[in-house]
Amino acid sequence: MLDKISKGARPDLKNLKNWLDTQELSNDELDHAMDLIEKHYGITPDVFDSKIEEPGKNLDYTDDFLPIMHGIKGFLAEYVNHTKGMEAPTAYHFATALTVLGAALKRKTFVDQGTYQLYPTMQTLLVGPSGKVKKSTAANYGVRLVSSPREGRKPFFNLLQDTATGEALWKELAVYTDKTGAADGLIYVSELSTFLNKKDYNIGLIQTLTDFFDSPAYRKRKTMAGGDQIIKNVAVSALFCSNEDWLADSIPTSAFGGGFLGRMLVFYQASTDREFPRPTKITEESKTELLNLIEPVRFIDGETLLTPSADSLFADIYKQHKKNWPDDERVQPFYERFPDHILRMAMLLTISEYPEIHQPTVAEKHIAKAKEILDWVHKYLPRIYSHLGGTQFGTDHYRIFELVRRNGGSMEEKELGRRMAGRLSKKQLQEQLETMQVNGVITRIQADPWEGKVAWKLV
Repeated sequence: MLDKISKGARPDLKNLKNWLDTQELSNDELDHAMDLIEKHYGITPDVFDSKIEEPGKNLDYTDDFLPIMHGIKGFLAEYVNHTKGMEAPTAYHFATALTVLGAALKRKTFVDQGTYQLYPTMQTLLVGPSGKVKKSTAANYGVRLVSSPREGRKPFFNLLQDTATGEALWKELAVYTDKTGAADGLIYVSELSTFLNKKDYNIGLIQTLTDFFDSPAYRKRKTMAGGDQIIKNVAVSALFCSNEDWLADSIPTSAFGGGFLGRMLVFYQASTDREFPRPTKITEESKTELLNLIEPVRFIDGETLLTPSADSLFADIYKQHKKNWPDDERVQPFYERFPDHILRMAMLLTISEYPEIHQPTVAEKHIAKAKEILDWVHKYLPRIYSHLGGTQFGTDHYRIFELVRRNGGSMEEKELGRRMAGRLSKKQLQEQLETMQVNGVITRIQADPWEGKVAWKLV
């Protein structure tokens, strides 16, 4: 390869670096190689490594959620510690713990917002690459742990069916209303695309869920048989999982304007820094100790209050929030509910730390920590929303971008065509690539000048 460079050939720097790494060169030969690179590429050896780094190549994962755990106490903190031997990242375990805690609280407490009461039920969506970040593994463990009955004790919440019809959900909640006087529980779905999709008949399900997520005190409807179906004291939490590609096929555009996504907290992670070929088995004693931390929430009853300093901080955040209204209409539903998310999050942080207090009181530190968590959630929303609620062309654009990015920032043309063959024709793929090239997103390069291979690389 060095002989070819000396004759004027200029292979891609990434391929050249990979080739050099496989050669056993003496110091003199390596110096000669660096001289050729400097002559033909115009770069000096000290910047060679930095020049070959490509967008998406440096995918080393940094757990930016773990520092946020500082100051969080009780069940939420111990749950994250309890699951540290699992490969899923910290954020997923925290989100799972937060959701099951909210489901366990049902309507036992609330923050009074004057015209409505804010209950601690949680609606959470874990998003990340398929098979890489163990979304459903993390969620499944927490849901099964807290929803399973223990000897002499009832489950903390009802595990609702994941059947994808509003009719079935209404029926199940009506049964619970007849039995206990309350329609509560948690919906757990390991892959959202199996539960929701863009079909017209599922629009009704999304509308039903959006209504239930607001925890209404009473709902009545006429059934097909002609009788009335009544549900009371609704408290429905949800924990959904989805990979990036399938998410685009699951969420219809109406989910934005109708507020379905705005009511959800989306926890996104691209990778994980954990690797356990043979994870350590968690003991039953450890599980029992963890569950004992939330046992007292069964006895919580009444309004959650805010200390004067917590109330003042929340008011300051609220006013500042109103000044920073986003231009992106898709993010606006989340912004509309950002204050509610802070209060709900602060309520759960408080109860996690002081589960034995029957009437919780939110301190200033809980408001501050709630905002820190939500700022982290918001940081990743543009990435998730960028390919939701748009056209099919935009969805395919995002898929191509993510496919190339996850491949290290470049991909051979034939491999890219093979990976997208199930979704796009050759003509459609070429149209996408040409559009992305014109917009400065991607460029066509010679992957191997001697074999005639070409590739697409992110700019």
